[in-house]
Order: sequence, then structure tokens, then C-alpha cells
Amino acid sequence: MKNIKSNLLMSFMLSSLLVTSFSIFATEGEYPANVSAAIETAEKARLEAKERGFEWSTTSILIRSAMEAAENGNSEEALALAEKALKEAENSIKQADYAAKNWLKFAI
Repeated sequence: MKNIKSNLLMSFMLSSLLVTSFSIFATEGEYPANVSAAIETAEKARLEAKERGFEWSTTSILIRSAMEAAENGNSEEALALAEKALKEAENSIKQADYAAKNWLKFAI
């Protein structure tokens, strides 16, 4: 139970940091709201995967590419890249869940 509370607290702190960092780097209205929300959601999922030790190496690259596309005014590309990053992060979280449930099968 203590571990769950620690994880929730860490997730909250990381989410707060993420929101703050997006506020620093992007002025309001710089990205369309749906693009900004998609990038933020992907980043939150990536951080959760990283916290669990299962972050995929390409997820942060996709997020950076989404931010660059948004900065260049290409909202469609930015949204597609953010959605792809989110899918990767969600799959890495599923991988972490699977490993947590089945680690004994792989223990030597």
C-alpha cells in the first residue's frame, strides 16, 4: 500500500512538473488545444512507463518530433506523432504490467 501511495505521489509530482514545463516552453495559444493535449497526454504516459523502467527508446523522439511539427504549424503531423507516442507509451506500460505479473516465469 505504501508503494502505491508513493507511486501516486510521484505521478502527481511528475504531472505537475510536466504542466509547468509545457507552460515555460509554449505560450498560450501557440499550439491548437487538441495538439497540446495530445502531446501532454503522451508525455505523461511516457513518464509513467519510465518510472516503471519500461520506457521505449523511440517514444521521447516521437514526442519531440510532435512538438517540432506543432511549432512549425503542422498540426496534423503533430497530432499523428503524439498519438503514435501515446500508443507506444501505453504499450510499454502494458509490457511493465505483464512483466510484473509474470516475472516468475522468466526467473532462473
